[in-house]
Amino acid sequence: MAIFEEREDLMVSPTGGSPTLRRAHFLIPTVNSINGPKLKLPSLSLSPDTKLPLKVYFNGWRRPLRNWNTWVQKMHPKHQFVWKEAGVYEAIMGTTYSIRRNDDLVFGLAERWCSDTNTFMFPWGEATITLEDMIVLGGFCVLGGPVSMPLQTKEMVDIEDKLSKARLEVTRSKKKAQESFWLSHLMDSGSEIEHEAFLSLWLSRFVFHRHVRGTINKDVFSIAVHLSRGTRITLAPFVLATLYRDLSLLKETLAASAEFDYESENSILVLNLWAPLKLVQVWAWERFPLLQPKPNFINTGEVRLARWHSVKSFKIKNVSEVIDSSGESFKWRPYAIAVDNWLRPRFYKEEEHLITCNLGLDEELESFARCLRVCALVGKDFKEPYLPHRVGMQFGMDQDIPGWFPGSTGSPETAWGSYSRPFGDVELYIPPRLFESDITMRYLDWWENSILTPQDAIKGVVRRKRSTRRSKRRLPILESVKGGNDADVPPGFPPKRQRVDAVLQIGDNLPILPVLSACNGPTMTKAAIGISKTASEHANSGKHGISTQTISIHHNEEESSNSFKVPKLEVVGATTDHANETKAGISIGNMVGNNHNGEEGIRSLKNEMPKLEIDCRISKLERKVAALKATIFSTGV
Repeated sequence: MAIFEEREDLMVSPTGGSPTLRRAHFLIPTVNSINGPKLKLPSLSLSPDTKLPLKVYFNGWRRPLRNWNTWVQKMHPKHQFVWKEAGVYEAIMGTTYSIRRNDDLVFGLAERWCSDTNTFMFPWGEATITLEDMIVLGGFCVLGGPVSMPLQTKEMVDIEDKLSKARLEVTRSKKKAQESFWLSHLMDSGSEIEHEAFLSLWLSRFVFHRHVRGTINKDVFSIAVHLSRGTRITLAPFVLATLYRDLSLLKETLAASAEFDYESENSILVLNLWAPLKLVQVWAWERFPLLQPKPNFINTGEVRLARWHSVKSFKIKNVSEVIDSSGESFKWRPYAIAVDNWLRPRFYKEEEHLITCNLGLDEELESFARCLRVCALVGKDFKEPYLPHRVGMQFGMDQDIPGWFPGSTGSPETAWGSYSRPFGDVELYIPPRLFESDITMRYLDWWENSILTPQDAIKGVVRRKRSTRRSKRRLPILESVKGGNDADVPPGFPPKRQRVDAVLQIGDNLPILPVLSACNGPTMTKAAIGISKTASEHANSGKHGISTQTISIHHNEEESSNSFKVPKLEVVGATTDHANETKAGISIGNMVGNNHNGEEGIRSLKNEMPKLEIDCRISKLERKVAALKATIFSTGV
């Protein structure tokens, strides 16, 4: 099956200008008709001063353990070549850096997330985090065997058994297999399984996060054994699937907290997220110059993530407004731009290439081809649609109206087979790395008529004459002050709670395009979601000195593997037991009622004057006239 299509079409810059008829390249599937389901921009956009009754725990936002970097340095000389062979070298080295969290930025992006397409829908276009970002920022491999690949020899099984026994020893002494004790117990131990133990800690802490924070996940032992022998395991789609899932949960929870009408002022929503959302923040830093702190200088041999190690964000008055007005400055291909001492992947070429995907294809080019193909990503007991054809400009392609992808209704094995199927003799188009992509006039009409309101159509769009190379642009002046916005939510798994039956299910198993209007987010009221009397009474009992009633949102781990995400909202009583893992001696239970950046990081758009509606209609007429002229000139009429 083809990856792209080439044809002549009437193209226009996404920032405006006169259309031209030229040869263009599009990721497939595309459609020719603008008739179809009406899309709308995600409508969640709150005042910057809004304080939501919401506490978010970013459990997947992990920093290096004490002595972790030391262990990496000790393992590096002996095992670096095995890591490179297994495709995890950059992923391991990337965990030695810390990314300061900016809640305002993460929440501002989540406002624009559409869970049905797994894309950010901005007024000026669609964008998302892709497998390419997993390769460059995360260092994860898109090629290799599945995470469920069994061990193949008795020797490998014996190593897995020894890892299990080591975990049991740690559990006996510490009551649970804590990561820190695992590190101190096995680093420099001289054990024959030290390398596998090192990889197990890396996988547990930074890749396969458990719902018991800070413990060694025994499910990763077989993967660690494979990696220790240089066997490639495809980690990128798994990590990306968890990012998609948690962005959807965050978006839906923000909408829920905005609509909730609580009987008690102390009631809050508690959301536990487990994906490495630091990659989403770095994705935004790479692409939004107006939100970008000053990056670090990269030393030779360092990974891309080193640019953002411990950098401090600017405090921006309204993040959402900046995001929505960034259509002119957004970097569609930041990794194609030269950065000192950073070695670009080989699929960023100076000139265009047309390559046949046969068995002798270079691994980096095959990885790029994998990034371009529509598929379903397999997570742990869930699947997520991967739709790169909706964001073709991120790969240097042109953009037409994206076609419908029905998703995967089969088993995880079927989805994996679809993802990993050979390319055969399919042709792969490699665009020049500095090529400026365009959109079709048909796409422009579809976007303006199906997605944007008249006010939204003006934002982020500056009509100007287009040069063959991007000119230096004047950027709007922002009200900003220096200072980090990286206050950490205390780490740790939420306290044990008295569960009450779920009262509402957010999201349905619906086809992607027919339900795109759901991107506006769920509308939830007190009538739709009630607070259980049992939970309320339990909260008021004041056990452990906590009287705050909480509402917790959890992942539905027992959800059918044949469906896409079906997150559930649950009402729970107050804390019945404290979590042991806290930061700076602060109990998570006692932090529930405090005010943090996560509760006020929602930004909004400004109301536009009615005059913009008239301006928008005029601009549409101007474009149609320009398109008609271009058609007449191109046909010689």
